[in-house]
Amino acid sequence: MLYPEIFDTKDYDSWKRKYLRKELLSKEWDLMLREPFSDFFEVPFFTEEFCDKFVINMEHIKLKPIDRWGTEMNGTYLEDIGFMTTMRKLVEEFCHSIASHEWHTYGKKWQELDITSMLLTMDENQDLRPRHDFVSISNFIRLDNDSEGGELIFTKSGNVINPKKGHLLIFPGQITHRYGIRRIKKGKRVFLMNYCIGE
Repeated sequence: MLYPEIFDTKDYDSWKRKYLRKELLSKEWDLMLREPFSDFFEVPFFTEEFCDKFVINMEHIKLKPIDRWGTEMNGTYLEDIGFMTTMRKLVEEFCHSIASHEWHTYGKKWQELDITSMLLTMDENQDLRPRHDFVSISNFIRLDNDSEGGELIFTKSGNVINPKKGHLLIFPGQITHRYGIRRIKKGKRVFLMNYCIGE
């Protein structure tokens, strides 16, 4: 692996200062969060450096076929590449903070959501038919910079979102935010999904 340091979080605070965007670290959600439509939020998350190194490291990460609602993607669980502990801390620190700020999700059960995190790729001409994630909160983070197409379309509101590299997209996973991913027109889409699941 060419850049193992991006997975080395022994000094977590220093790692965050290097690989997370300053906007995110500020936690000034009223200033930094973008809400292009109701209950869908976007904030810069990972730095360009982190995303680029992660994509390069993928040459040494073993992916396997994973069926996602009729689309066979390639992917792996973050626990299988040694990044789950860090991602869990990031979700608990930042995603839960955003959810608390915007949706007033106070209480122990919201703080103890079960988190499943995956690295997924979509190839040229693949798409994902509209579906619900059937979880409390969904997170999407695009890592690549070269693929084209792959917009997220939300069927109820009719909104179309073109994910930006390194930005966190956060939205309810059930009922109101049924979504699909449009056809990848060029290249390989690389992204992380976090599924936050309540009882």
